[in-house]
Amino acid sequence: MRLAILFNSGSRDVDGVADHARMLSRALVEAGDIVTLIDYRDGHWCVAEESGSRDASAANVAASLRACDWVILEYSPFGMARWGFAPWTLLWACAASRLSRLALFVHEPYVREGRGRRRLISVWQRLQLRLLLRWTAAALVPIEQSCDLITGLRPGLVVGHIPVGSNLPDRRTKRAARRSQLGVEDHVVVAVFSTGHESRLDEHLGHALRALSATGRPVLALNLGAGASPLPPIDGIPVISPGWLEADVLAEYLSAADLFLSPLADGASMRRTTIAAALQHGLPVISTDGYLTDRQLRARDSGIEMIDVDDPARFGAAAAALAGAPVECARRGEQARLAYTRTWSWPSIVESLVAVLDKASGASGSGEPGR
Repeated sequence: MRLAILFNSGSRDVDGVADHARMLSRALVEAGDIVTLIDYRDGHWCVAEESGSRDASAANVAASLRACDWVILEYSPFGMARWGFAPWTLLWACAASRLSRLALFVHEPYVREGRGRRRLISVWQRLQLRLLLRWTAAALVPIEQSCDLITGLRPGLVVGHIPVGSNLPDRRTKRAARRSQLGVEDHVVVAVFSTGHESRLDEHLGHALRALSATGRPVLALNLGAGASPLPPIDGIPVISPGWLEADVLAEYLSAADLFLSPLADGASMRRTTIAAALQHGLPVISTDGYLTDRQLRARDSGIEMIDVDDPARFGAAAAALAGAPVECARRGEQARLAYTRTWSWPSIVESLVAVLDKASGASGSGEPGR
């Protein structure tokens, strides 16, 4: 299959959508597809390549899209523009749909709650998405709830539930060396990941750290992520907050952990690259069951222990219980890695994505599948 992936990057140090475009492109190429990665950066079209990127004219971009079976447009409203108002994205979608089949990867559909300005933002983001779907032949979404949402906006559209994968390399082989460097061979190392977003539930983390401290075992907390907000201070638990790190170094820090805590206000979902990275590194994950949680993450073999979002005390107890049971912790780590391989790994993601595109191709009467 020949594809183009179209995305918009800026000057942000952390850009999950751009990372997703690059990782997806690499995985598709490894699976035998031909991929052109096109970035709209600072008002210029760029074709991304292994050695960097080169500027491209609009005519060259159009020629590349015309040669493709599918164009995947990576869409997140806030990643496109301030306040998520990006009318030029509608022009891209319209043009791309006339040159090839358009698949919209909807990382986030629109703001779904709030008052005042957030409600106004939601209005135009809803309209923007509805218009984008007019030119879309298939939609790809990492949150199960969004499948019904998009089907309601565009009945009959082929919609696929596709998880995002880890944006980090696999550094499990670096675990012992990084733990030695940190001086934590005998500690329980707990990893937390954020970029300072309000969705992280610090009350749950406070309960978890206090419960871990009460076990009497030495504990170290890794507060990972660029711009991560401070963890609740707990006597006896040192915290390392390294800030922004190169992907391979960040993965090494993550590999050093024994347990990954991810209390989220909206709940664990398959759009969370941090959860994907934790599962990738074989870490037992404790997260929250909220309004955006995908049903399959509640399964016993998901690799994630789900705690109700309104029960911070139980979240803390779950962390302490797992830290105090090394054999069970190791078993859950193996389960996490299996869950990653089965569902969250890039080969698995590509297989699911291609199946959705093949289904959409058949629905449009194209005949031959992509592979």
